[in-house]
Amino acid sequence: TPMGTSPGSNSATEKIRITDKGYLGIGTTTPDQPLTVAGAIHSTTGGYIFPDGTTQTTASQGIAGPAGATGATGATGPAGPTGATGATGATGPAGPTGATGATGATGPAGPTGATGQQGPQGFTGATGPQGPTGATGATGATGPQGPAGGSGGYLSPMRWWTFPSYAAGTFPEGVAADGTYIWVTNYVSNTVTKLLASTGAIVGTYAVGKGPAGMVFDGYYIWVANSSANTISRLLASTGAAAGGPFTAGSSPVALVLDTSNVWAANSSDSTVTKILATTGAQVGTYPVGRYPAGLAFDGANIWVANSGDNTVTELLASTGALVGTYKVGANPAGIVFDGTYIWTANSFANSVTKLLASTGVVVGTYPAGVNPNAITFDGANIWVTNSNDTLSTATKLQASTGAILATYSVGILPDALAFDGSSIWVSCERSNTVTKLPDF
Repeated sequence: TPMGTSPGSNSATEKIRITDKGYLGIGTTTPDQPLTVAGAIHSTTGGYIFPDGTTQTTASQGIAGPAGATGATGATGPAGPTGATGATGATGPAGPTGATGATGATGPAGPTGATGQQGPQGFTGATGPQGPTGATGATGATGPQGPAGGSGGYLSPMRWWTFPSYAAGTFPEGVAADGTYIWVTNYVSNTVTKLLASTGAIVGTYAVGKGPAGMVFDGYYIWVANSSANTISRLLASTGAAAGGPFTAGSSPVALVLDTSNVWAANSSDSTVTKILATTGAQVGTYPVGRYPAGLAFDGANIWVANSGDNTVTELLASTGALVGTYKVGANPAGIVFDGTYIWTANSFANSVTKLLASTGVVVGTYPAGVNPNAITFDGANIWVTNSNDTLSTATKLQASTGAILATYSVGILPDALAFDGSSIWVSCERSNTVTKLPDF
């Protein structure tokens, strides 16, 4: 049954149809279901009730179809506004150190710091050369005549006087004075003996190297030339304890001398001298000299060497060891000493001493001594030599200004070295194993 409307017209337009089966068609004339609508269905309330009794009040999204092909990329849009700054990230590892920059300008000097503590006292320097002898004063008035002497008698010469001798070790050779004590090297015992100068009493005996010969005192240490060991020993003068070393020298070191800061050794077998730094014992240098060097002296600037094998003395510049000159003296010069102006040598085979002007090396004179003069020293006014002949065994005193013999003294058997302690002369005597003390009058 069709139903329709006809507003303002005699012909009707069909809107609804009910078929014989009871199907209702809205907007269609051929409904195929109990309700067929050609168009949208509008439920204003309540929704739709389904056969299972459920009610749908809202539309549901259908099952998504397959994804379509990706479209072409569109043009880049304009940049958006800058976003907020994110949090700071963790610190990365340190990079390699860059090159050092140029040194900046020196800043202004800071204030002077407080004065530090005073350091320990340094070594006593070597004794400087003696100044020239002053002019002789005017002769004083003649005194009153003394009383008449008694009947004449015989005055024994000093060589027959007896002077005190003190025991040392076996075969004493070198001798040195330190102001309070006398030190003696004992060649066969391989020791040094320390005696109190005022009494001659032995204070101690200390082991050194083999064949100790010459020795020297530097104000703090005693240095010993070990001729059979080719070494130098250093002992603390206050205790006799070894103080480093032994230090290496040349072949057969027999004599030592001190300059301002170094110890020099005369190496008899290889005809050289070795220079050793006194503070450390390190070798500074070794320098050639004449044959069989036997004695050493220092004049404040130069080292003088008595070369017993070729009857000469060699003069070396102490600062560098460079040769200054070589000068002829008597036969077999063994000992050598400087008196402040002159160099003196003891010429063992010539029974004489030679005097040279230190500034030029020119021989001033040669003077007789005893038999086989060996060692030599200076007491401030006089020259002393040991005469090593076994039979006579004496020491001779000569006036430094003239070379004249003033006296000869008997000492122990086979005198060798000697030393002046400020008031007495000490002589080492090899065959009697003693040291003799001679008054300096």
